[in-house]
Amino acid sequence: HLVSIDAIDELREYSETASSVRIGAAMTLTGVARRWRDAPEAFGEWLTLFASPPIRNRATLGGNLATASPIGDAAPLLMALDARVHIAGPGAPSTTLGAGRRTRELASFFTGYRRTALRTGELLTAIEIPQPYPGLLRFYKVSKRRFDDISTVAAAISMDLDPAGRVRRARFVYGGVA
Repeated sequence: HLVSIDAIDELREYSETASSVRIGAAMTLTGVARRWRDAPEAFGEWLTLFASPPIRNRATLGGNLATASPIGDAAPLLMALDARVHIAGPGAPSTTLGAGRRTRELASFFTGYRRTALRTGELLTAIEIPQPYPGLLRFYKVSKRRFDDISTVAAAISMDLDPAGRVRRARFVYGGVA
């Protein structure tokens, strides 16, 4: 069976607070770019490398993550940003989010090759990115063609330095290198 989720408003939400940005899993990449005006520069750079405009008009962050492709471009960038995913389904355990809802760090969302922590009947509902963003964030993509091509290897690096210039926090995330 094919089920369309286009009419579920919650899946296309966008909200921003002082502590995080929340992007509905079914919001198109074009929609994300329109709404997330103060996104880190690396996000905008990544977006221009993600397929063609017609695909960005239909593709979603949720879809890119839920397919669990080891060469999906979104995962390394979002992991470098310490993103969390919101999940809903029948009976998903949670004490703070309500029955059927839970959150998970994106870094632990992928459980194997093309496998995720989603259980039967569950749906990825949103991606949440904590603020403030890292002081340094970069995204790199290796592919046969610079634009309109899937990654051979993708990498994202984020880092925060303390006032003395020492590394306080660092994330190095790679896709397609297993």
